[in-house]
Amino acid sequence: MTKMIAVYVDHFEGNVLPSSWEAFGAAEQLNEKFEGEITAVVLGHNTRQVAEQALAYGAKRVFLVENEGLSHFRPEPYATVLSDVLRETKAE
Repeated sequence: MTKMIAVYVDHFEGNVLPSSWEAFGAAEQLNEKFEGEITAVVLGHNTRQVAEQALAYGAKRVFLVENEGLSHFRPEPYATVLSDVLRETKAE
């Protein structure tokens, strides 16, 4: 089974923080060692364009969780959803 290296794409109202794209560079370095698949995790509401950008930055797939309750960042809901995604997909 191919390992999945997950990159959380942090954004504010659809504007991705540059550190997220830098994380893709770090994931590429990890990928050289583990020969995995870089995946992106995008949480929020109306964030399809963020998912498309993640594909353009090198993600092979995107786990997109859209929910109006995720419109604004709140630590507890985001942490719960992110951990659920990672557990279900077995991404690292």
